[in-house]
Amino acid sequence: MLPRARALLAWAVGGLAALGAAAPSPPAHPPTFSARLVVRETEIVVDPPADQKRLRARDLRVFVDGRPRNVVRVESLKRDGAWNLVVYVDPELAGPATRFSSLLALADRAPDLVELGAVEILAAESGRPVLAATRDARALRAVLGELAGGARLERDRLEASGAGARAAAATEPAVLERSLDRLAVRLAGLRPRGPHAVFLLADGDEPRLPEPFERAASVLAGYGWVTFPLALRKEELREEMVAGPSELEVFRGTTDVSAKNGVSVPPVLRGRSPRPTPLSVSGVLELSFDPALAGARTLAQQTDGGLIGREVQLDPVLDRLGRRFRVWIDEPEAPVAGKLRRLEASLAKQGIPVRTAAWLRSSTPAEVAAARLRRLLAGAELAPPLRLAASWTAAGRELRLALPPAGTAPGEDAEEIRPLRVSWAWAGADGKIEERSATFPAERLGDGGWVRTLPAELPAARPGLVAVVVDDLASESWGAALLALPAASR
Repeated sequence: MLPRARALLAWAVGGLAALGAAAPSPPAHPPTFSARLVVRETEIVVDPPADQKRLRARDLRVFVDGRPRNVVRVESLKRDGAWNLVVYVDPELAGPATRFSSLLALADRAPDLVELGAVEILAAESGRPVLAATRDARALRAVLGELAGGARLERDRLEASGAGARAAAATEPAVLERSLDRLAVRLAGLRPRGPHAVFLLADGDEPRLPEPFERAASVLAGYGWVTFPLALRKEELREEMVAGPSELEVFRGTTDVSAKNGVSVPPVLRGRSPRPTPLSVSGVLELSFDPALAGARTLAQQTDGGLIGREVQLDPVLDRLGRRFRVWIDEPEAPVAGKLRRLEASLAKQGIPVRTAAWLRSSTPAEVAAARLRRLLAGAELAPPLRLAASWTAAGRELRLALPPAGTAPGEDAEEIRPLRVSWAWAGADGKIEERSATFPAERLGDGGWVRTLPAELPAARPGLVAVVVDDLASESWGAALLALPAASR
């Protein structure tokens, strides 16, 4: 057997050598090919029915502008630290009494908040955070407590002067609109990784105009900010619901069993009051119908948040945040439309609607550009990432705009074609803001930069100032400028 095996082995080796000699040699430089596969996904957060403990990609259907989107994967938010939370404080939206009660309630729940994720405190009047994102419950409680103490002092001064504890909240439509624009621009500029929610301190004593709230709500929803307006008020439990007398109690009251028959009847304890729930607190149900809170309800509803008017509502809200799900869906096209799109979700089998935000953005929505324009005209100092140079030509009838050469990362095309949107606005003679915009779908931002001249389309009554915003819809970068018209052209 061994000689035969050696012979077979020698035959095999010889055959392979012959094949190797006959095979053509490989080319010295084989052709190479390269391609870049771009897979785009968009992230949303959904809040399924309470009995839906588990959610998989195949269990969910998602529609954007009525068209189905493929659900790629689903992740539970039960794990610690998944959320990015913001506490937003604006004295023009909330008077001192509301700020005091709301901040104190949040301070009491600092451990619960940091368990959900990092918490950041923003003040509307400051460009820097009052407290940078932290998971330190002690530091969070201290800052919230300090802010609450300042609000209490302000409340007490107002009460002593007879002005009323809530007089500091905004009542004029112009002030309210300015505050909501500031909120939308500020939060649109934040890009936290992962799910994010904002606790917005907001009064509800004065009638509110629906349009500014609807604009702000659509922007917050489009950027994924689950919004919880806090308008905490003094809580009062409803009249206690005490159980009525049992049959045994009635029996004991009408017959003296122990005296007549010598039978010992055990004592009967009266029924206890039911444990307080959010709905047992006075005023919770009224929050859904109070016309003064219509704007706050709009913010909550469109962002899949909730209006919190009583402290007892806070704990279920925090608990429910940890029971939501993070969902990734396919983005079939480059997200450069620059607009808001309708978002809907439902359970695939049952067809039951699943709560989620009402809007999904495709790049920078026009609503954000408009809010930035209004902020510029109001005198706000913005910090855009792009340096926009703007000037007048043709005696103030045309705008000349220029962006510097586009910076490129290694491997990127320096002559990349990008879609740009130019928006500009001014205040008319009646104070109303007039807006114009133009979109250029294929602009070259290369080594030579970008220059464009376009008609300003200003009215005959020339405004004093014109605000301009240019959005790079591919990268969501933007530039801004505020121009004064030449005196001779007014």
